[in-house]
Amino acid sequence: MNEYETKKGKYYKITVSAGINPSTGKQRQITRRGFKTKKEARAAITQIEYELGLGTYVHEASIKFADFAEEWFKSYKHTIKSSTARTRERKMNFLISVFGKAKIKDITKRNYQLFINQLHEQGYKRNSVVEMHITARLIFKKAVERKIIKENPSDNIIFPKEKLTVEDLESTEEKVKYMEKEELTVYLETALEKGLESDYEINTFQAYTGMRSGEIAALKWPDINFDEGTVRITKTLFGEGNHKNYELLTPKTKSSIRVIELDPFVLDMLQEYKRKQNIIKMKHRIEYHDEDFVFARLKEHKGYPRSVVSFGARMKRLLRLSGINKDLTPHSLRHTHTSLLAEAGVSLPEIQERLGHRDDKITTSVYLHTTKTVRNLSAEKFSNLMKSVRK
Repeated sequence: MNEYETKKGKYYKITVSAGINPSTGKQRQITRRGFKTKKEARAAITQIEYELGLGTYVHEASIKFADFAEEWFKSYKHTIKSSTARTRERKMNFLISVFGKAKIKDITKRNYQLFINQLHEQGYKRNSVVEMHITARLIFKKAVERKIIKENPSDNIIFPKEKLTVEDLESTEEKVKYMEKEELTVYLETALEKGLESDYEINTFQAYTGMRSGEIAALKWPDINFDEGTVRITKTLFGEGNHKNYELLTPKTKSSIRVIELDPFVLDMLQEYKRKQNIIKMKHRIEYHDEDFVFARLKEHKGYPRSVVSFGARMKRLLRLSGINKDLTPHSLRHTHTSLLAEAGVSLPEIQERLGHRDDKITTSVYLHTTKTVRNLSAEKFSNLMKSVRK
């Protein structure tokens, strides 16, 4: 580590041995400069030596975006959840399709801003563009840290605003999809009478708790406190393909970790369900995958958790059998729970806490989008008021 001076002040330069260059047989060295403190310089040395050890260090300052991004991802994927890694990799591959052949040092703020603008013009959803931007920022940030580029071209980018058309505003009501309580009653009765394995229990539990499908699929019996009448939500399930290929992940936000109260009716249902499950577990104890999942498979692949995808497929079947002509998903039961809490007079903050929402936009939207009963009562009250003042 050497100190040198410029017109702007003192800086530090580092030199790290990178082994022998196989093509020349000579010692290869990595030199970086521009560190303002010794602490910064030492941290850079540690990082370079670590990446050299992993074989992920990028040597050339003129490296192409595609090569740098792929090298970055080799290390980055081990620092995050596998589900997040898959999302980042998809976004990275899209970025490579756009910037891949360009040298990373030649990508300017203007280039990147034009890219964001084009995504907007091509109709990409804002959330998708934001995810793309987050991935790009991570890649460029690493390039800045390695002194390959001086500035991050994704800094201070302007996101085009989405303009709502008259049609968008008129269809807003249709976007908030849920069941009225009468429909929910019919739906759950259908699940009881015509549902497949565990359909009634899963749908009832989701309607009465407002929990996410992944949270329900990951639920284990120790999470249910029958004495206190509560359920503790601490995880979510992610799974693809084979029933054995599942992961239990921590929730995305701290607010998703929560304890909520359960209706006595739901507790009784769970007790009965657990009794039936224990009979099957004892009968098939050798093959049963005993990891204490509440809504485990009980016929095929006994004991393994149900996939979130199966929740949706089962719901379509029940909607058809119940004659409810609405395009609903399991998440609609979460919306239904919200709207019925609002009808019961539960406050918005209490609903947000129960649902585990950090961002209250969705909850607020459903909360304000009150059920048909409440809307009719409001109209009736107004009508009665006006009758009393009319001559």
